[in-house]
Amino acid sequence: GKNQKAVLSAIQAGYQKGEQVTAQDILELAEEALPDKGGNSKQRAKEAVKGLVDLGHVVENGGIYELA
Repeated sequence: GKNQKAVLSAIQAGYQKGEQVTAQDILELAEEALPDKGGNSKQRAKEAVKGLVDLGHVVENGGIYELA
């Protein structure tokens, strides 16, 4: 949804394709990118990143993430 779009845009703006990013860094970036800064932002950021992995936009391997 809208959270995934915002997070994907932030990841694409912040990292090159194939650049490896730690889980902590990607989750911090995702949380900052959320359009709605309401409660539960850490959980919503985590769900958005998981959704991007499930959709194949981001690859996760052992806690390291990179753009697909």
